[in-house]
Amino acid sequence: MKKLNVFLRRDVYYVHFQRGGKRYLRSMDTREKNIAEQRAKILFREVAEARWKNVDALRSRSEFCTVGEIIDRYQSGILGIRDATRNANVCALRRVLRKVLGSENVEVMRSDVIGPKLAREYQRLSGDASACGINSTLRQAKSLFSRRAMEIYEDLKMGDVSGFVSVPGLKEREKSYRPLTPDVVSAMQSSSEKLREDNPNLYLVFLLFSRCGLRNVEILHARKSWVEKRGELWGLAIIQRPDFAPKGREGFVPLPMEIVDLITSRADDDFLVPGHTLTERKNLIYRDHSKWVRQYIPGRTKSSYELRKHAGSIIATRSGNLLEPQTMLRHGSQTTTSKYYASLLSPIQPISHDDFSGIKPKEIQK
Repeated sequence: MKKLNVFLRRDVYYVHFQRGGKRYLRSMDTREKNIAEQRAKILFREVAEARWKNVDALRSRSEFCTVGEIIDRYQSGILGIRDATRNANVCALRRVLRKVLGSENVEVMRSDVIGPKLAREYQRLSGDASACGINSTLRQAKSLFSRRAMEIYEDLKMGDVSGFVSVPGLKEREKSYRPLTPDVVSAMQSSSEKLREDNPNLYLVFLLFSRCGLRNVEILHARKSWVEKRGELWGLAIIQRPDFAPKGREGFVPLPMEIVDLITSRADDDFLVPGHTLTERKNLIYRDHSKWVRQYIPGRTKSSYELRKHAGSIIATRSGNLLEPQTMLRHGSQTTTSKYYASLLSPIQPISHDDFSGIKPKEIQK
């Protein structure tokens, strides 16, 4: 096969090459020579490695935009999600495309490569990985094509991505929540008194995890102005703000008065957790607190997060339902809440005659 030649024709760059004695002409669908050369290199590599099916998938078609254009629009669009989440979703889509199509520069591909076959091939090729990891990557990749995200692509000519989004995930191994043992909780509670004296800021982080079930990122960004009093109850308003997008769903998290007193008694930083810089607060929350908790639960991967789950288990067993822990922890779906706490609830009992009549046994005895 001769060298690929990129040339301009009618304000659009084309590439001319030969394969198997036949001559081919492909439009690169761009007026920019550097972009045309990048697309030509991808095409050349695919042809040279005899992956002609992939070349057909990469075939330039003027009615479809590129993957890169979708990514650029998604990253610049106003979707109300955190930058870290946005970047993770884009990385997931790139990972899926690279694994299935075998090319590094996926941005120059046409958007019609994103279909049901892409998702199924990724599942097949990732057979050695856990089903949970495969499903997580695909969920993130599909986030670029959520109902809310599709609104920002209105003027882009995309391929039909509904098939890609609708491919079901692999069956995952059932997970069971492992509650913290009473001995662990007791040891942690006893040590927290000393922690309060030695490191008040770290003690506050411990309370926000264990008493409120907050996420790391929420503790990191929470400000004093988020603290509100609604009726007789003090709480933290986790809502959409100009500089913060909540994960899961918005909500109002009740605060014990001990935490309210610790926060309101300070006249310094605007943030809930004191710190002169973002790095200082992040180290306190992610590194120092995790290290302190890990000495009591060394076998757990996400040590600080175990306190959030423990707070949820307390609410679930105390209320006897899944709605309250979902509301407090602000899970996006009750499926998540059920996965961790359904096993903690008592089995549903049959409705007796007294229950149906609204009469309690004690009232009958009177």
